[in-house]
Amino acid sequence: MFKLAKNAYLIDVREPDEVLQGMIPSAVNLPLSGLSGALYMDGTKFKEKYGFPKPEFDQEVVFYCRSGMRSATASDVARRNGYKKYAYPHAESTSC
Repeated sequence: MFKLAKNAYLIDVREPDEVLQGMIPSAVNLPLSGLSGALYMDGTKFKEKYGFPKPEFDQEVVFYCRSGMRSATASDVARRNGYKKYAYPHAESTSC
């Protein structure tokens, strides 16, 4: 069981049509298909497009999806883009 930091992001990496079926109330949606490009955006453009502030590099980010495959990929994308604290529910919390 994860215990999220107060300022952590819980990010649903499913596609918008999947999210229509429901999502965790405290989560935000950032589809895996656009994650890499989103992490390159500046903060203003990111917020305009996704409706929430871009996560900071040292902020805890937890990814989830239906089966865990996309959330594992999202964690790898975050790591490659300089994020330090990322996790997905099908693995131990990771800190690089």
